[in-house]
Amino acid sequence: MKTNKNILNKVPLDEAVELLKKLVSIKTVNPPGKEIVLKPIIVEAAKKIDGKLEIVQGAKGRANFIIKIGEGFPSIGFFPHLDTVPAGDGWKTDPFKPVIKGGKLYARGSVDSKGNYASSWAAIRTFLDRNKKFKGTIYLVGFADEETGSDLGSHYLLKKGFRVDYAIVPDGGFIDKIITGEKGVIRLRFKSFGKQAHGSAPERGINAVENLIKALHKFTEIRFEELSFHEAFDGITKNIGTIKGGHAVNIVPAYAEAEIDIRIPLGVTKKQILDLIKKAMKELTLEQKKKGVKIEIEETLSLDPHLTESDSILIKAFMDSSRELGLKMRSGTMGGITDAKPLSFAEIETLVHSLDDGSHSAHNANEYVKLENIRIAAALYCLTLERILEKKQENH
Repeated sequence: MKTNKNILNKVPLDEAVELLKKLVSIKTVNPPGKEIVLKPIIVEAAKKIDGKLEIVQGAKGRANFIIKIGEGFPSIGFFPHLDTVPAGDGWKTDPFKPVIKGGKLYARGSVDSKGNYASSWAAIRTFLDRNKKFKGTIYLVGFADEETGSDLGSHYLLKKGFRVDYAIVPDGGFIDKIITGEKGVIRLRFKSFGKQAHGSAPERGINAVENLIKALHKFTEIRFEELSFHEAFDGITKNIGTIKGGHAVNIVPAYAEAEIDIRIPLGVTKKQILDLIKKAMKELTLEQKKKGVKIEIEETLSLDPHLTESDSILIKAFMDSSRELGLKMRSGTMGGITDAKPLSFAEIETLVHSLDDGSHSAHNANEYVKLENIRIAAALYCLTLERILEKKQENH
């Protein structure tokens, strides 16, 4: 395939950077999010691509901005989110005053995910300049609430009936790597119940913290790696994220709990995981029951893994577009979760991509995006749009 780098010069990078600067200058830290404060910026952006703007609020102030261009089949959308995590500590500059230095723009949300919004907007702008007439529908959706679970964002819109045929979620992976699948998640709370007593006479009580530690030790010994799974994924991961218990150093604690996060690849079921945990706890529980100890396990979250197959129309179009640009694009899966998961569960072909240069600066101090990556992603997305619309017209 002949490489086509001329399209890079067609991308309105300066306008995309100005859009990004405006977006990151306004705080949409979640919580509380309040993405509606971006309305004037999004209204202006929609006008520049002749898009129809609809604002759907999952709750007061929690705005999802839907820009629509075109009509009919097929439909393809870009789905970055517009909320951010807090700035945190360690910044060398004001995280909400964008600074450009060395070809990079530093600000909270620059790469996660307002920069992705700017590159998606630039892709559509480039596509429209190159294709005055086209069949199909293009969406640019700025989701709310991604950073705290997406209940007011992607989940809300899907419950309202929003659908597209194809979805590019620019919120994971790297500039040279797409994500075609995400692991599932099981989150558990281990709860240990004991009996309070004076710390100087521990024999009169039942120490919930000690017994929780024993239960967690049993958990860490479980050989989850012996379960088989889909070859596109790596193995199961587990993390004991929080431990809480006790009121004072001189009191035997009557209650303690720990929260555990387990990521499961395709091919592994929740039942398999829970069965192994129950088996590990059975012997321990029988021993503790004689002493009045009680351990309970509560499920707090469960999400299945998902995968878009490599021979899907969307993945093939994206990879062909990468080759046309002369990019060496990798593909893989990940343990993290994006809005691609609920979209995929709604039977929408999805892929995940981002502007990240491999530095993993998202959620960190001094988060940045390389400006050139905005140009590259915009060109890549534009070519993908052209391929999807053309192919689906041929097949329809």
